[in-house]
Order: sequence, then C-alpha cells, then structure tokens
Amino acid sequence: MRSIHQLLPDLVYGDAISHYAITIKKYLRGLGYKSEILASRCYDEGVIKEGKLFRKNLLKKDDGILYHHSIGSELTPIAAKHSGPKCLLYHNITPAEFFEPFRPDFANVLRQGRSQLREIAPNFLLSSGDSVYNASELRTMGFRDPFVLSIPVFTDKWTRPPDSYMMHLLQDGRANLIFVGRIVPNKCQHDLVHAFAEYLSMDPNARLIMVGDNLPDDPYYGYLMDTIQRYGLSQYIALTGKITDAELHACYKTASLFWSMSEHEGFCVPLVEAMYFDVPVLAYKSSAIPETLEKAGVMFTSKKDLVSVAALAKLLVRDEDLRKRVLRAQRKRRGVFSPEEVLPKLNWLVQRMENEFT
Repeated sequence: MRSIHQLLPDLVYGDAISHYAITIKKYLRGLGYKSEILASRCYDEGVIKEGKLFRKNLLKKDDGILYHHSIGSELTPIAAKHSGPKCLLYHNITPAEFFEPFRPDFANVLRQGRSQLREIAPNFLLSSGDSVYNASELRTMGFRDPFVLSIPVFTDKWTRPPDSYMMHLLQDGRANLIFVGRIVPNKCQHDLVHAFAEYLSMDPNARLIMVGDNLPDDPYYGYLMDTIQRYGLSQYIALTGKITDAELHACYKTASLFWSMSEHEGFCVPLVEAMYFDVPVLAYKSSAIPETLEKAGVMFTSKKDLVSVAALAKLLVRDEDLRKRVLRAQRKRRGVFSPEEVLPKLNWLVQRMENEFT
C-alpha cells in the first residue's frame, strides 16, 4: 500500500472536517505515503489547492482510502465497493428532524446518509468515530468494533495576531458572549437568543456574537433574524457570517463566555478552541458535548428555565472565583485534543490497513 487517499463530499474553508482531512493528508505524506483529498465539491479558494475533484481514474484498486461520512453522498457507494484497504471515518449525521421544518429537501439528504450508513456497514472492516458518541452510533448501525480517533485541534494558527479592526470593535467595555458554529437548526441559535434576552435583564452591558457561516435565503436564518427582531435585540446581537481566522482569533481573545445551546454535536471543535483561549464554557448537555468537556466547563440539562441558565451565564462572566475554578479544569482538559496526543493514533490505523491489505 503506497497510497492512502481521502474521500469526502465537500472541501470547505473553515469547516472542521475539511481541516481534519488536510491534517491527515499532511501526516500521511510525512509517513511516506502518496496522499490526496478527493472531494465531490471544492467551494473555496482557501482550500481548493489542498484537494482534487474526485474522478474515478484518480483512485487505483489497491490504494488505501479513508472515507469521511457525514451526509448522503454519491461517493458512498464508490467507497463501499473499493477493493483496496479502507476505513470509514464517521463525523455523525444531524438527525433529519432538525431540518424538516425549514429545509425538507435537505432533511431527505440527511436521511439518505443514515440509511447508506447501515447499508455499507458490511463493506468496512475498519471504522472510526471522532468521539465515543459517534463510535457508539456506528456500532448500532452494524459496524464491527469501531474505534475512536478524535479530531486534533491545532493552535498554531493562533500564533498569528488577531484582526486589529475586530479587536477595536469588540473592546468597548461590553461583555462579549460568543457562540461559534454554522447557523443551522440543530445548533439552536434561536434558543440562545431567548436565553440572551433573559441575560440582558440582569447584565445589560453585554453583546452576543454568533460566529458562523449563514445563507441569507436559508429559512432557518430568516427564522433566527425574526426572533432577534421580535425581542428588539438587533443592537445587542451580531451575526458575523463566515470570517477569517484572524477575525475569529479576535472574537475568542475578547470573549467573556462561550455559550452553547446546541442539541446535536458529533464532537464540537469550538468548545476546545474556547478552552485554549481561557474562555469559560457554558453548554447544554447533549450528544457528544459531555464527552468533549468531561469535567471542564459548565453544563446544564434543561432549557425550560432560561432565567436560571442566564443567571448561570452571568456568574461565569462576572464571578472571578467561579471563572478561575472553571478555567483550571478547562486547561487540564484541552491538552487531550492536541495533535501530539491524537495524531500518533493514525499510525495504528495505517498499520491496521496494511494488515488488511496483506
């Protein structure tokens, strides 16, 4: 096995799976393998040089492949039928129910991805989830002995200075409460707006910054904007859209709290990034979030009493003793996801693929 290529539906700038694939490619090349990222679609100039559009002639029958499964894709049957060594890397698929009220067409794509997962289980001797939560789901879908290979969270990109203009805007004396993630129904930014409205009644000198890609014509984005306007919070809430690493750096560096109301995460890289920047984390206890945080951060189990959740947010922002205790726990946890801890596990995966080939 001289080549190990990666297959994934979309290669997108700023996307956690795309960045993970780029990291794996570089690591495999360092081990001496030929390695390419073969994607159905490459959207951004920032990553297009890192991959190639998939064509069948780019994949030889004895090449090793790592197939990233996170949505229904035309690459799925190709990966399943591949005769060479292969491993499925599972990043979870958002339950279709979250998208059904807003984009029923996309909900069908998500259902397709889940049905494909069960169908292809017999075709993969090796499979991995990037969390125990994801590996457990693979097991219920019929995969044999899936293992866990976490996503490494790199901090080297934060050695470059933050965006100076963004730093200036965000250092005006107001507390910055942030959430980082695409504007999508499962991340429940609308619930964050509800909770933030309660927070302002206790601490009016604050703003909420929601960082993440959005499509202005997306029905959920429209619903979120309507919710913000209904509360009269337009001057207190900023939706940044897709931003650069330097701008994101500024958001983390000036943040007083990372606040998540998300109900479905397969891993959640921004939680680890917030811990790296010593931003206390407050998160709804759902999906893989408890596993990512463990004893770090603060989690709540119900959204029924948003006044209490908002009061807890205020304590994390304003109570220095509580902040120090939370940050101590976060500093211990964040190192688990460093590249030095995670990437060597790829050696074991490659050896398993070599054994399968021989």
